[in-house]
Amino acid sequence: MRLFRLFFNSKNNLLCYLYNKIPLYISSRLYKIFGKIDRFFVNRNKINYPIKNKKNLNIAVIGVFLQYKKNYFKHLYKRLSETKYHNVDSYWVQLGKCKTRNKAFCCYISPTPKFKIISEMIEYIKQDKKYDYFVITDDDFIVNKNILDVMIDIMVTNNICLAQPSRSLLGEAGHPITRQIPNLKFRFTNFVEIGPLFIIRNDLLTKIPLYLEDSPQGFGYDLIWFEMIKKYKTKFAIIDCCIASHGMRKVGETYNHASYQNMKKKLLKNYPSIKFMENYDSEGRTIKSWPVDKKYL
Repeated sequence: MRLFRLFFNSKNNLLCYLYNKIPLYISSRLYKIFGKIDRFFVNRNKINYPIKNKKNLNIAVIGVFLQYKKNYFKHLYKRLSETKYHNVDSYWVQLGKCKTRNKAFCCYISPTPKFKIISEMIEYIKQDKKYDYFVITDDDFIVNKNILDVMIDIMVTNNICLAQPSRSLLGEAGHPITRQIPNLKFRFTNFVEIGPLFIIRNDLLTKIPLYLEDSPQGFGYDLIWFEMIKKYKTKFAIIDCCIASHGMRKVGETYNHASYQNMKKKLLKNYPSIKFMENYDSEGRTIKSWPVDKKYL
């Protein structure tokens, strides 16, 4: 057990170091072998992080889950409601046949794009209550214990307006920049991906779109968001001490992946986008960068 903890603990992650030395496509394929082990240890791991800001903030969790597919809705509903310091309201939208016994806030029977749902939900719940942060989440991944308190604390302390947890070592990761870096709490970046989970501060909702007709499923949003807010000098971050173990379902299993990739290309022709995904230090100096796939530029 001690050996496994050495390999998988978010603070002393030997595997993380090794996986940063091999290509992404290899580590992604290894997930098929080690995925269950990865999810098991991420689920058990409690983040060792001292909470500094204990403000009583209002947080809305907006999630979309597929009733007709295996999911981690119950796990995520519980984990993203756990907090010692804040007021959390959960609004989960169910896609598929409605079930009255689960904790879904509402359901969409007909197929509806994810970000259209999220945008509609935000506008609806903002009418009754003012929220400081919105947690946007999918249904097919595992997270650490106390992830919400830690992410909110880091965002408040460092004036971060958009953040995501890092991707686990053995889980699916579509972008190398999102993979966890060992012994690092968080890093500033110009890229926060659209899923499986991100947290957005309320004031940023007036500066970036969460729904565009050009790409209703959200593909490409994460490449244009930073360009839209550069003039405001706001901060994005990937939080390495918090982990998301993703990969329950194959990419494109529940939608036409090729079709949405074409929408992404169309979107990026109409909006300025980043050319490199970059990590920054606190002074704004680039630490490391990865080029965006040229087929999208």
